[in-house]
Amino acid sequence: VFKKIGKVFGGGSKAHEASWSVAGGAIHGEKGPGALETQTAYDDFLLQIDVRANGKDGKKHPLGSISVRGDAGQLGSGYQIAIENSVSTGSLAGLKPARRVLGTDNEFFTETVAARGRHFEIWVNGYPVTEFDDPRVEGTSPKKEARSTAGVIALAAPDEGSIDFSNIQAAALPK
Repeated sequence: VFKKIGKVFGGGSKAHEASWSVAGGAIHGEKGPGALETQTAYDDFLLQIDVRANGKDGKKHPLGSISVRGDAGQLGSGYQIAIENSVSTGSLAGLKPARRVLGTDNEFFTETVAARGRHFEIWVNGYPVTEFDDPRVEGTSPKKEARSTAGVIALAAPDEGSIDFSNIQAAALPK
């Protein structure tokens, strides 16, 4: 259901790609940036996923994300739902901060995302943390414009630390 993307150039001129594996029934990502993306594009959908950001020292939190309505094969092209515990988990990066940050490093939490048209709702462990209606003009790049057309869902690995994704469920909403 997911395919690997994300050869990018890091600190030098050598290509770098995140490391992905399956461990303990979860998809494990580290040494990013890099992402796994769905082979199906979604416009209006409901996504539920268990996430564990694995920090090492309790001070520096891994920064991962879930990207929705992105372009296939392009890192970070969709709406970015942040995963950075104690700072921004559940926020729509650059658009709407989370009301509450509920995730804890090294523990699984459940993130639920609902998207219909320009309306987004995000829950962490059953608590609503973000609600957003995108008022911008319709376009193709969620960094600059609203995007209600279908795109892939991508799971991003952090530069530092690691992240685990499990119990992934995505369903298109009826029109």
